Amino acid sequence: MGHAAPLRAPDLKGAVTEAEWEARVDLAACYRLMAVFGFTDLIYNHITLSVPGDPGHFLINPYGRFYDEVTASSLHVVDLEGNVIRRGDPDNGVNRAGYVIHSAVHAARKDAACVIHTHTR
Repeated sequence: MGHAAPLRAPDLKGAVTEAEWEARVDLAACYRLMAVFGFTDLIYNHITLSVPGDPGHFLINPYGRFYDEVTASSLHVVDLEGNVIRRGDPDNGVNRAGYVIHSAVHAARKDAACVIHTHTR
């Protein structure tokens, strides 16, 4: 685990709402659980979570990081148009393919707060 360069993400706790922080912690835990249970054997898997209280905004992992490296503060917030609203990891952006698929689901299914997409065997 922990294969890439050390993560340089700002500490966002206190800089975001309590509801967003809780969502960030939950999503980071989901990424870590995906790694523990082996759902990362193939590339281009994504997990996104709607930002509570911010319709049209969702959290997504920084592209280029392993799932076991995702933290609550490293997650990016993007909107349905693909704009990065808040950067987490300053060294890694958002995977375009992940954004395209997940933004379509979040736009079409406002009731689906969390979207998980894997290519696991």
